[in-house]
Amino acid sequence: MKHLDLRTLQAAAVPLPASMGKRELLTAVAQVIRSIGPATFKSLVNVEGSLSALRATSVTGTPIEPIAEALAAGGRDPGTTVGTVMDAMNFTQSDVNSLACYCANGDTMTAERAAANLDALAAKC
Repeated sequence: MKHLDLRTLQAAAVPLPASMGKRELLTAVAQVIRSIGPATFKSLVNVEGSLSALRATSVTGTPIEPIAEALAAGGRDPGTTVGTVMDAMNFTQSDVNSLACYCANGDTMTAERAAANLDALAAKC
């Protein structure tokens, strides 16, 4: 299984309207991830710890990176940290935990698991 890198995500990303809502964006990102095929993402550690440390964490290689790419493709620049994506998507620490924490996913997760986590988060919107 390959690890998803930025170029793969950019190649698979489709431009999304800036007006797309949170639920629609999460569902679209899940579909993009599924279209890439077998791949892995690294999980985030210590999500339930310090919020400031979590916010400073890079999204690179995590399931949050495709969300940042989708936002950028839609003309919204979310930055490259978990905190900037949290702000752009109005995510709570609990949202990030359910999406990307190692406690539920292990050190890495499959693209399919990441997509399922996105779908579950979208269903709560």
